Amino acid sequence: ADAIIIYGKTFGPRASCAFSDLESYIDLLLQYREAHDGAKLLVSFSIDLQKKHSLQPNAAESTKDDGEARSHLRAYIFAEKLIQKLLACNKDYDDPSIADWTSLLAEREISVAMSESNEREEAKKEMKPGDELALLAVNKLMYMNPEDTSAKITCAAILEKAIAHSPNNSYLKFAAMDIFHKLDATSLSWKIYKTLGLKHIQLDSCSFIILPYLVRGGLYNETVELCNSMIRFHTITARDCGDYSGRAMKSGILSKADEFLVFQRTKMNSSLSMLEAKGLILDAAAVLAEPIERKRTEHETMLHGKLGQLQGIVGGENDYDRSTQMISEIFNPFASLSAISWAKSVEDGQEIGGITDNRDFSILSHRLLFTMPLDQKDSIIQGALRRGHIHGLLLRAAILVEGIKGPKKGKVVGLNDELKKRTESFLRAVETVASVKLQPDEEESTGGKHLLSALSGLCHALSVVGSGTPGLENDTLEEREVTSSTILEERAFMHLKEARETLKNSSVKTICFVLPHYIVPVFSLFRMLAKVCDLFGWGKRKSKSRRCAGAMASFAGQFCAMIEGFRSTMTRYVFARL
Repeated sequence: ADAIIIYGKTFGPRASCAFSDLESYIDLLLQYREAHDGAKLLVSFSIDLQKKHSLQPNAAESTKDDGEARSHLRAYIFAEKLIQKLLACNKDYDDPSIADWTSLLAEREISVAMSESNEREEAKKEMKPGDELALLAVNKLMYMNPEDTSAKITCAAILEKAIAHSPNNSYLKFAAMDIFHKLDATSLSWKIYKTLGLKHIQLDSCSFIILPYLVRGGLYNETVELCNSMIRFHTITARDCGDYSGRAMKSGILSKADEFLVFQRTKMNSSLSMLEAKGLILDAAAVLAEPIERKRTEHETMLHGKLGQLQGIVGGENDYDRSTQMISEIFNPFASLSAISWAKSVEDGQEIGGITDNRDFSILSHRLLFTMPLDQKDSIIQGALRRGHIHGLLLRAAILVEGIKGPKKGKVVGLNDELKKRTESFLRAVETVASVKLQPDEEESTGGKHLLSALSGLCHALSVVGSGTPGLENDTLEEREVTSSTILEERAFMHLKEARETLKNSSVKTICFVLPHYIVPVFSLFRMLAKVCDLFGWGKRKSKSRRCAGAMASFAGQFCAMIEGFRSTMTRYVFARL
């Protein structure tokens, strides 16, 4: 602790990087149980340093010397960062003498006023004096009131004002994106993200913040737009890498050629961000909306959505044509559908340890107290596996439904070899989806496990209705109806009921997350099963006379009730926003 204090006294007023230089040593100090006294000493040092270098009593002196003002500001910011680092470790280090968020903003206003004299010079800089104080004030405010809406609105106002003064500061914009998402204003987060102007490798390393926000904010078109940009970048990079390595070989610089190839193979081809982007495109494809012109003006457009309007397998008439088209792209490494073949390769025993995490967490270095939960690498990989398996299942289901034949003269049609193979492949995919691992928080808050179990029940019922029970010699229509009805009643319906109960009081973010990830696949399989049941004479008109049709009607009623609950939540949210 004494060494940290000496370093802080010497370099805190001189260098903006003083805290980042010491951060790793502070982490080491806080790991020891005996560090309490040392940490208390650092808190006292920081409070004294803040009081000594506060711009408020030194304003008159500092206006005469710009260098002196910068020195005071750097020391003040260093002290505040040190305090927030210690408070994040242990709340017991809090002290009434520590400056609150209003004091930080007052310091920032003075620093901004002082910097106006050098406006031309400051305009060229990415970070201006006082920007860090705005970020630290937001940290402290959210630390004190993490769930208070008025605190979030105050933070948004602070950051908007700071961005207006310093429009080139990316850290302010990343912080604003998070605050606006917390306020359920994800469209503003997306608007701010576009002003960042991320290009090339930044798409792969810095987009991890906005991607989850877009999905949970219901901005599915924007999700696909960003993911397509990331995949397009990887496609161009792979082509350029081949060109540059070839030129290096021709020039005789083999080490440089090897460097290009190793970078492409270890960093880009196995990128975690690209894997996540592929899976998100698969999920969002079915809920894409088409922009249409408004009637009032020719320049404004609005999104008109319809399930499966543009892409995706949703149990519609175009499923088979779309599935055959999609299969042709499964092994293209730069197509989103390659997530399906990747998931299948993992199922067959291929290791997944080669995925490279290229995310740049340094863009969040300003968040000392106010942190955001980030998806871990394993969580993203498991999410990509789940999406690959589910969409592989939907592909197989569409192909299976196309090959199912209805009964003739009251008897089932014998299975041919092709239908047997389709059924076996489909059932293997069902077992794989049923064994998918979910994160504990996702399983509890989204009802994901119950929805996957309901999906599995629908799939088994589809297999029984269309192809019969595997291994059963006496295959009859009555046996298929009884078995499929039992599966629907005891498995699919009950798990859907549990999922509805879990999602009863869900937030808008949870609904927007669950919709493309789980609800659409369940609905798609239900429509496919309804189509096959209608082929066997067990359509919705027979809901009172046929057991299978009645089970389907019960499932549909439960599903409609869940969707109605979602609609009510969204309606309340819209009126609350108005």
